[in-house]
Amino acid sequence: MKKLKHLLFLSCFKTTGLIEKKIQFGLSWNERLRLQIHKSMCDACTNFEKQSRLIENGLSSLINDKNNKTDLDQLKQSIIKKLDQ
Repeated sequence: MKKLKHLLFLSCFKTTGLIEKKIQFGLSWNERLRLQIHKSMCDACTNFEKQSRLIENGLSSLINDKNNKTDLDQLKQSIIKKLDQ
C-alpha cells in the first residue's frame, strides 16, 4: 500500500517540476495522471501552474515582439538603401 501511495501521490516539489516539464516539453500519460491527481488535492500547485503559464506566455510574446521589432528595423534599413540607390 505504501508503494502504491508513493507511485500515485507526488510531493509539491516534484509536482512543480512536472508542471514546468509539461509547459516546455509535454508529459507521458503516467505523468499527466499523477499531476492531475495531485492538482485535484492541492490548490497551491494548481495556482502555480496558472502562474507559470502566464509567465511563459508573457515571455513568449515579449520575445516575439523583440524579433518583430528587429525584422521591422531590417525592413526599414532595406527600404532606405533602395531609396538611396
